[in-house]
Amino acid sequence: MEIESDVRDSSLILLKEGAEASDFVGRRSVIKERFSKKYMHPTLDSKLTLKRLNAVRFTMKLHFC
Repeated sequence: MEIESDVRDSSLILLKEGAEASDFVGRRSVIKERFSKKYMHPTLDSKLTLKRLNAVRFTMKLHFC
């Protein structure tokens, strides 16, 4: 995953780490790294994650209109 390499970047600061994800802040962005759920089937986990991300993107588009 491309984000994982960015998360390991030394310019990012860990903002919050929870059970579902870690939030990092950089100079001009905030990155949320979601953990894969080991108890969930990999296909289901990726589909649910994608669906949640699309919902967030839609909400952000509405916010900035």
